Amino acid sequence: MPVYYCKKCGFTFKREGKVESCPDCGKPDVRPALEQEIAEFYRNQEAK
Repeated sequence: MPVYYCKKCGFTFKREGKVESCPDCGKPDVRPALEQEIAEFYRNQEAK
C-alpha cells in the first residue's frame, strides 16, 4: 500500500486507490512520500 505525505500539514499516511486530499487537514497538497518519510512512518507505527 502506498505511503503519502501532505505538504501543508506534514501528515504521512497509507492509502489504497486515488488520493485527492489529506485525511488530516483536508488540503489537496498530497504527494507520494520520499524514502526517508516512509522509513519514519514505519518507525512511528512500530513505536505504538
